[in-house]
Amino acid sequence: MDRGDDAGSTVPEARILADFANGLTLDALPDRIRRRTEDILLDAIASALPGVADPTIAPILEMATDLFGPGSSSVIGGGTLSKAGATVMNSHLISSVSLCDVHYESWCHLTPEVIPAALVVGEQRDVTGGELLLAIAAGCEVTARIGIGVDYQALHEHGWNASGVIGVFGAATAAGMLLGLDATQLTHALGVAGAQAAGSDAHRGTPTVRFHQPRAALSGLMGAQLARLGFVAMDDILRHPTGGLYYTHSNGGLPGVAVGELGTRWELERLWLTEWPLAILVRNPVCALLDLAGGGEFDRDDVHHVRLSVSPRAFELYGGMPYDVPSRARTSLRYLTAVVLRDRTCEAHQFTPAQLVDPATVDFADHRVEIVPDTGLAERAVAVTIRLADGRELTHARAVAHGTAEDPLTREEIAAKFRRGAAGVLTDEQAAAVIEYVFDLERQSEVRSLLTALRGSGG
Repeated sequence: MDRGDDAGSTVPEARILADFANGLTLDALPDRIRRRTEDILLDAIASALPGVADPTIAPILEMATDLFGPGSSSVIGGGTLSKAGATVMNSHLISSVSLCDVHYESWCHLTPEVIPAALVVGEQRDVTGGELLLAIAAGCEVTARIGIGVDYQALHEHGWNASGVIGVFGAATAAGMLLGLDATQLTHALGVAGAQAAGSDAHRGTPTVRFHQPRAALSGLMGAQLARLGFVAMDDILRHPTGGLYYTHSNGGLPGVAVGELGTRWELERLWLTEWPLAILVRNPVCALLDLAGGGEFDRDDVHHVRLSVSPRAFELYGGMPYDVPSRARTSLRYLTAVVLRDRTCEAHQFTPAQLVDPATVDFADHRVEIVPDTGLAERAVAVTIRLADGRELTHARAVAHGTAEDPLTREEIAAKFRRGAAGVLTDEQAAAVIEYVFDLERQSEVRSLLTALRGSGG
């Protein structure tokens, strides 16, 4: 594959991406991309709402209040903070219970970085719905584009977390567009954001792995604000041989891929959404288990043994993951198998501390579930065999999870996810109004009413 280094181009890829974002107009945005962006926004909010009750929110809120102080920027689920505080809080809400998107080709979450930065600036400047839509689309696309230009295997081998490293650029793009930056200023915003690109992948299974997104969102917002004030950065943040992201975080990357077919092929169409609060490579095993259990032909008590065959990569990450705390339980294939077969669903309430020590679930997870790596399976594929006490054997295999680009969530499923998350946070009337607003985003004359509604009864 062409790395782009010898292509003869004298224009840095960061500038090409900044020019793309700066020149984007709503009229030029294909209708399918507008609809997809609306779906992505509603899904992000739907992912944030269950986070309001997540235990990790309390220290994030206290930290954001203490460090960044009060302000008038809306926090999803209630209250206001400074622009920095609201950005951090809304980002952590979106990512906290693992319900948010992922761009599989880069292993990067996009919305926890892009959307909080866009919402904070959009509310401050009271932009139109169309302007917000355009900024979110551009921010997600720039993030994903920079992501596919990274050699992910090299990034992973060096221990970097993709969302922490790459997410800064989408936040800077979205915020910068709404701040009215020109292409040169956007290039500097990307440079300042890239100077802060970081995040260790060693924190998988802990709440810290989700803190990479709020930190990236804030870094991008700071980059855009500084660029607006005339702050200058390098114009080749991606492939400068000394300090360029593709060299410091990868092995030189694939910069030509990052800008290939820009504006005609949209990476945000390959964004995965999910119904369930799960890490990337455990989503398909859960879908396969639900396929088998959904018909109600057996109860968990009827199960003698479950064999879950997953790819070596999925086994490396999650095959032996303990389930001693909620953050690890969401990625533990043993625990997930036990609760999905028990409840025939996979939702946030199944990952409370009390659930993790339920004696029957612990016994099932530890003694009746077998997780094995299968070198014949693609990274996302799974094969399940359930042997029942009466001797029957049920088998099922899936190539991809529901919610992937190949099997996307429908607009109705995204709205249903939003309504589930909104229960207890928004009234039914507020939830219905938000759905109607977002699904007609480009025609909205202002965005402050959306942010006010998202505060809910706690606002």
